[in-house]
Amino acid sequence: MGKTMKYRTTLNKFGLCFQEMKRLNQLVRNEASSEQIKTMIFEENILQQKSFDMQKRIWKEMQIRLTRMDESLSLLIANESTQSAKALVLYNILQVDLLFLDFMRAIYLDKVVTFHQEITKSETARFIEIQIQKDEKAKKWSATTVQKLGATYLRILVEAGMLNQKFQIQRVILSPETEKYLREQGFRPAAEVILGEML
Repeated sequence: MGKTMKYRTTLNKFGLCFQEMKRLNQLVRNEASSEQIKTMIFEENILQQKSFDMQKRIWKEMQIRLTRMDESLSLLIANESTQSAKALVLYNILQVDLLFLDFMRAIYLDKVVTFHQEITKSETARFIEIQIQKDEKAKKWSATTVQKLGATYLRILVEAGMLNQKFQIQRVILSPETEKYLREQGFRPAAEVILGEML
């Protein structure tokens, strides 16, 4: 799985996209073909985007996320409580975005297991600045891109219920089924983040 992961800035444009992922996941579960889904996105605007360009971008991103979703994960996202489903959508993102996964392990998970209370904007931006020096392509990102990415990471965690509005860490209460999936079938580096513990 890690071989195809890379540092990306696409989260700046899309964030968690919980409702969009729920909607597309349900269409896939209802056996809608890729062509049918594209028609619904581009002609019926089911994702409620303002421009064709944004429809195209979000469809491309959602396809990447959907390819990492096994049947069990898909079923859980469709049927679990909003809190568990949001945590699973976040888990899904962690399977495709290496920099976000690195951040979540080095900053979020470390703080959870050491009982720290909050994550700051400055430490988030600093972490990204340091990490991208290891990647030739990412090294060229502008300071504005890095700043936006840091803000997006924190916003996603608020949306997912893992931080409150003051960026203080909150433990998410997962359903027994979600917890069982993450422990037994999950991609371990991402599962540990969502569970808030080292497996």
